[in-house]
Amino acid sequence: MRFLLFLMFAFIAEAKCEPPAYKEVTIVKSSKIDENSGIDLSARYPGAVWTHNDSGGKPYLFLVSLKTGDTLGTIELAHSINRDWEDITTYSQGGKSYIVVGDTGDNLRRRKGYQLCIFEEPGIDFTSTDPGIQKIERWIDLQFTYEDGPKNCESIGVDLERNKIILIEKIYPELAGISGVYELDIPAKSSDKAVARRIAELSSKNFSAMDISDDGRALIVRAYHAGYLYRRTGGESWAEVLSGPMPRPFIFPMQKQGEGVCFTTDGKAVLISTEKKRQPIYEVELPSASASASASR
Repeated sequence: MRFLLFLMFAFIAEAKCEPPAYKEVTIVKSSKIDENSGIDLSARYPGAVWTHNDSGGKPYLFLVSLKTGDTLGTIELAHSINRDWEDITTYSQGGKSYIVVGDTGDNLRRRKGYQLCIFEEPGIDFTSTDPGIQKIERWIDLQFTYEDGPKNCESIGVDLERNKIILIEKIYPELAGISGVYELDIPAKSSDKAVARRIAELSSKNFSAMDISDDGRALIVRAYHAGYLYRRTGGESWAEVLSGPMPRPFIFPMQKQGEGVCFTTDGKAVLISTEKKRQPIYEVELPSASASASASR
């Protein structure tokens, strides 16, 4: 514990910033959610988030109440395998809300291909005392590769302005290389021939989640203990913004293995989650534009 505290205070000193205000929103109650690897707000059900377990778990998604921590609904992606689900994102388009789950983890960078599962957010029967598990039979299966070889990715987001899915590579600190940023078109149907194109690079490493705000003007990338907040001020693309200097990191509350992040509805804070059972979801206040001013790489 002393060593962990030392690392945290050392990181704060290096970042030259104070931890932002935060509060515990709820504790995830279900013992079935034991390796929470991604989180995002439901577009259909206010006050609830979708989450899922990491590699090797069943292809289930859980709708969790931010008020009580209870599981409000469970869905299963039929004909899917949770090889290494790492992140989840939601978006609304054409009057409908959608969920994207990324089977994109690859710690050893040996996989021949990766998968995004995309489907319309389902209706949940809240009147049933035993709703069971709802199967999603029809969903878009996007099989893809990267243009420059296998990658480990735990961070996905949707850029609706350009109809793109953005993926950020995770490179462990002890490994060589620069974290690449990639993009894919949002597909209209299943495909096994998509290729993710490299559009930018980030100088830091070990990214475990990301999200893009509902208004499309902010993007958050998280490492285990810190976040990097990017903002768009004009008509520039995310490729242009992410190619610029990295923002100054801001500190997250200590978590055992923080792997989830999403913006709140008003975009003024983010929710963060972590693996392990019965873990809290925190709401962390975002730094102001001046406080998160970019620092040179």
